[in-house]
Amino acid sequence: MKKLSLKVSLCPELNSRILIILIFFCSTSVWAQNSVSKIIEKRNNINFSFSESMPVPDSVMAQRCVSLGDLIQGQVSNVKVTRTDGAPGAAVDIIIRGGASVRGDFQPLYILDGIMLNPSQSDVANAWTTEDKTDYQAGQDLLWSINTQDIESIQVLKDASATALYGSRGANGVIIIKTKVGSEGKREINWSSNISLSTLSRKQDLLSGTEFKNYYRELTGTEFIASGDEIDWQKNIFRPVVSHSHNLNISGSVRRTSYYVSLMANQKNGLVSGTNSLDLGLRVNLNQVISPMVSMGIRTLVARNQTNMTQSTSLLGGSSLMTALSAVPFENMGENPYSWRDDYNDDSYTWRVIPQGYFDFNFTPWLKANVTAGMDYVNKERYRWMGKNIEKGALENARAGHSWMQTMMYDVSADVTFTKQFGTHWLQVIAGGELFGDDGIKLSNYASGFAIQTLKAKAINFASRAANPIYIKNSSTTYVGYGLANYKYRNLFDVQVGVRGDYLDEYDKSMRSYPFANLKFNVIQNRPGYINSFSLKGGWGITGKNELIPYSIMNDITLGDASLFIPYEDALSFKGRLLTRMSQFNAGFDTELINSRIKLSGQFYTGKTKDRFDVHDFRKPILVETADNTGAVISQSVPYDKIYWRKDIKMDKWGFEAAISAVAIENKNVTWTIDANIGLDRSKITDCGLSETSPSLGATGEKGFAGRTVSGVSDVGVTAYVNGKAPGVFYGYMTQGVITEDHVLLAPPFEGVRLKVGDPKYVDVNKDGTVDVNDKVVIGNPNPDFIFGLNTNVRYKKWSFQVRFDGSVGNDVLNLNKIILDNVSGKNNVTVGAYEDAYRVSPSGERTGNRPMIGAQLLDQISDRMIEDGSFLRLSTFSVEYDVPLSSKVRNYLSGLKVNFMGSNLLVLTKYKGFDPGFNSFGGDWSRKGIDLGAYPGARTFSLGFVAKF
Repeated sequence: MKKLSLKVSLCPELNSRILIILIFFCSTSVWAQNSVSKIIEKRNNINFSFSESMPVPDSVMAQRCVSLGDLIQGQVSNVKVTRTDGAPGAAVDIIIRGGASVRGDFQPLYILDGIMLNPSQSDVANAWTTEDKTDYQAGQDLLWSINTQDIESIQVLKDASATALYGSRGANGVIIIKTKVGSEGKREINWSSNISLSTLSRKQDLLSGTEFKNYYRELTGTEFIASGDEIDWQKNIFRPVVSHSHNLNISGSVRRTSYYVSLMANQKNGLVSGTNSLDLGLRVNLNQVISPMVSMGIRTLVARNQTNMTQSTSLLGGSSLMTALSAVPFENMGENPYSWRDDYNDDSYTWRVIPQGYFDFNFTPWLKANVTAGMDYVNKERYRWMGKNIEKGALENARAGHSWMQTMMYDVSADVTFTKQFGTHWLQVIAGGELFGDDGIKLSNYASGFAIQTLKAKAINFASRAANPIYIKNSSTTYVGYGLANYKYRNLFDVQVGVRGDYLDEYDKSMRSYPFANLKFNVIQNRPGYINSFSLKGGWGITGKNELIPYSIMNDITLGDASLFIPYEDALSFKGRLLTRMSQFNAGFDTELINSRIKLSGQFYTGKTKDRFDVHDFRKPILVETADNTGAVISQSVPYDKIYWRKDIKMDKWGFEAAISAVAIENKNVTWTIDANIGLDRSKITDCGLSETSPSLGATGEKGFAGRTVSGVSDVGVTAYVNGKAPGVFYGYMTQGVITEDHVLLAPPFEGVRLKVGDPKYVDVNKDGTVDVNDKVVIGNPNPDFIFGLNTNVRYKKWSFQVRFDGSVGNDVLNLNKIILDNVSGKNNVTVGAYEDAYRVSPSGERTGNRPMIGAQLLDQISDRMIEDGSFLRLSTFSVEYDVPLSSKVRNYLSGLKVNFMGSNLLVLTKYKGFDPGFNSFGGDWSRKGIDLGAYPGARTFSLGFVAKF
């Protein structure tokens, strides 16, 4: 077992901290042999009982899966990968066991070569929300900088008994990524390239030009007069595109110095013209053994990204993607997809630098020490533009936004490890300390009124009207201390116990402790026959998550809770802190069967989570004057109450997961392996944080609160957090088909509006004679019953074949596209199903159709009409690789050549009617999960590539 690492950080202002750390790295020059891998292995090995390692990415997967999310998808049990949509650069959610917290960020902690990374969805502020509360700025992925072809291994920590070592950052799980290092021997050069073709994977079934004319005639009683030719907007906007990626790496060793250097370039083009992403990256990994006692090393990543997006999700439905679906199927008919294509821009430019360095000291065979330091620095700009050819832009004579952020996470750590064998007893004790910090600045500007619009958002300073800029600064420092012990007896028992303490400066009065304990019992070891090994394991731990919330975005957590009142003039003196604390127990087994050709593991877990949101008051102490017994006036400084407001939410969790790996065939010519995993997670809110006197939420019969809105101008939340229910369930009205002549007189009014034949029949749940907000109930659940992955690999001589499936069962999707695409009372295009299945009564009295009648009212209410089954089975990849035989002459300069073909997102079996059931339009938003609102469509991709080794 190896040691555990700890991190520390110091410094005052952001720029000076960057300068100090960069000078530190530049002056160190060349550092140490395999130390980064040792740092990672320290924590990993301590938690070996409940960590799960992914298969090492092969050349085809690493080459094609330029995204970390694509690489992980379906590979690890109970790890779900979703995307906001299919656009290049779109945000990715990697959710472990459904997430541990109820509120705030549910992203895991990412560790790259021992360095904690910035949250994967860190982004600039939305400049437009200062003037337009209906605007939604799509999240962007920050994991693009990790070159999948540099990855040596990926390890996922899921249990609290493992993630407790990461204290206040481990509650949502930890993903540990280790990059490659140079090996001994001669220099090796690898060059890989591929080119891919992407096409629309699935079209929406919308009315054609002729069908739309029939619909318009039935709706208005008049003929539709087209001013242009008929057009299929989906075919014209979502066009086939070509992308390409390239990677070059050089590795080897010279004397006692090993090196690994790589370059990447990935150009990803989107189905919509003008949407694309370019990733460039340089990695340098150096290791050096200075002496038998000291080794040193550096790991440095420098990456650059440029992403150009379009507006997909929009709170009011007005967006590029929704216009492509809802526009009248004729050209020259007002605002159409061409308007958005030509007059909307969302361009971002990002620099990311992740340097790390370390020293390893081997004082004696039983006493070692380690010191490491590193940071993750991100500098990003984002420009948005909406011209006068779009309705919103025309109202302001065009609008522009410029947002910028600079953020840095840094840490320094040190630890000492004692390891000793006493006969049949083995003992390891580790003690260390860490200091890590998080500094960031965000600035955004909004302007409108452009006399000249050719320069678009880059000319924001020339606008005739500018709003007040938004400035957000955050800074935190956490001090850490920890200790742990690991004891083994005859390789039968393995006991691990430890504790970590975190102290957040300015917020904590004392250290918050995160204890853990693991026990593993090897019942059977190295036995021939059918059962070769069998182990039982169990663990318990407390882990947490700490998130600081500035005043400007505090409403995203409080959801406008009326019990919180902050004086406007002192608003910047108030800061929020979201603290999650989870206690969890785990029990499981590992076994190997039939000469270790079958490996099976299973695990059960149960735990309790408490989310606490504190609003801290940092106003200066007030001066109070009092009189003593003699009448003399005494001035006394009285500080404000540090905790100004507090609210707790509690949740219970349990789940089960299993994984199997089997070698079905293995001989000289053929190898066939099969891997499968399954995971289920159940979460239930036990206390939503409301007082005993609070009324029930709607007609649910339980206390609860609604999530954030999707309209931007109303107070209608589409999700809810209700006692006894899973977090984030869908919340709205129940319906019973449509109102017919038989019961139109008995149908209760909807908020005072008398319903007519063909309108949706909303249910009066509480039987008070009217339908209103008090009749809302839980109408769906975005959380799946279980998720799964299935992978198989076949090697036949020089051919290799790989197939990967992933899926989800039992989750619902709130398809808000139906508000527009099924609105048969509007003059936009609609789906074929909404038109053909509309309720109608023929002149002879025959009734047909089950959906709202053409011209029906109240079609925009959130109800179970918009809930769809989001279960799916996806054939995510199919690949073929051929190892080209080379002659002896060719091998003098080319030692290996492989060519490959791969198809991605080839088939999705689902009942869902939207583009893709795996999309989540509001990715990263804890209160709006499982919603599809104008999501950019997914692509079916075919790629051809090669890997050459010199």
